[in-house]
Order: sequence, then structure tokens, then C-alpha cells
Amino acid sequence: MQHALKLEINCKTPRYADAMINTLSPDPILKPDEASINYEVVGETLVINIEGQSIRSLRVTANGLLDTVQEALECISSLDS
Repeated sequence: MQHALKLEINCKTPRYADAMINTLSPDPILKPDEASINYEVVGETLVINIEGQSIRSLRVTANGLLDTVQEALECISSLDS
């Protein structure tokens, strides 16, 4: 893949970061031949590496993922309340 984006999201605890991976990883990539997503937990940080063959495929993949990330973070935040 020619283009890459790395996101680091603080999840407060390693358990929440693992929960984020379990929430995000089942989502299929619409065009797996054009983009890929890898998840990793480093301490309490969720690291997401997105790669795409073009800037457009990278952007489309990241946009779809970030919508789901926002919803998952809101759900996790409500657990602390």
C-alpha cells in the first residue's frame, strides 16, 4: 500500500482499548484490495494503522472507521458515568 495513516486513541484503560478493538474489528472493509486496517493496544492507547493504495481509498476507509470510533468512545464514556 502506498499511503498510510496512524491514529492513536487514549482509551483510559487497557480494558477499554481491548473493548474498542472488539467493537471495531468485525466491521468489514468495503474494498479490502484497496485498503487495510490493523489494530493494536499499547498500554491504554488504541493504535490504528490504516493503509490505502490511493489517498482517496485511505480517506474513505478512515472516514468510515472514525464514525464507528466516535460511537464506541461515546458508549465507553457512558460506562464511566
